[in-house]
Amino acid sequence: FIVASVTGGLVARIRSRDRLLAQGRRAAGFLLGASETLATLASIDLAKERAARLAEEYFGKPITFYTIEPETDRSESHGLPDASVEMLERFSQVAASGIIAEYDGVPGARLRIIPSSSSGRGVLVATVELKAREVWTVADDDVLASLGGTLALIVERERSEEGSRKKTLELRTQQLAKVLLDSVSHELRTPMHAILSFSEMGLHKSANGESKDLGRYFERIQNAGKRLLALLNDLLDM
Repeated sequence: FIVASVTGGLVARIRSRDRLLAQGRRAAGFLLGASETLATLASIDLAKERAARLAEEYFGKPITFYTIEPETDRSESHGLPDASVEMLERFSQVAASGIIAEYDGVPGARLRIIPSSSSGRGVLVATVELKAREVWTVADDDVLASLGGTLALIVERERSEEGSRKKTLELRTQQLAKVLLDSVSHELRTPMHAILSFSEMGLHKSANGESKDLGRYFERIQNAGKRLLALLNDLLDM
């Protein structure tokens, strides 16, 4: 009896170990394949959708990912009902703390929130709705957090690229503005100089009683004034 009891215990432990090893291999294969798939996608929105489908296939239940916006430290809450906004505020708090949390969901269920971070900052959370007594293990948390970690890297990459594009656009805009200002400055000065020069010569000839060329001077003053007015109109219409 003692031998059978000991043998049975050893067999149970071996089977338990084998089961854990099999679960570990399954999780590792899932995460590796998911990482390779997500890395090829062009945007975080596509990556979140694909990750949600992969996670649903793996866990057999819907999984949702929410990104946390760094500017306002809030997730995607525009146009949502107040109750949804309140929940998204909780998502932001969980992401900031880095600690898994659970909240009451619909009657008879609970909502589990698993945060993921990149560079030490909460970037997104994964949510899964569980029945009141449904089993969800630490290993499940680890798999979902690892998948979220892959998404977090994609989020950071996209935000970094967007920041770089914005800086490049701002620099280009500043350069174009300077070129435009230099050009406008030159174009404004040229007719202004003509107006001043020909009006000065006209006044000088008029003071000396000379009428020769006065008509030509006033014509050039008028043309320069029209040109200056056109430039100012173009500038104001920009």
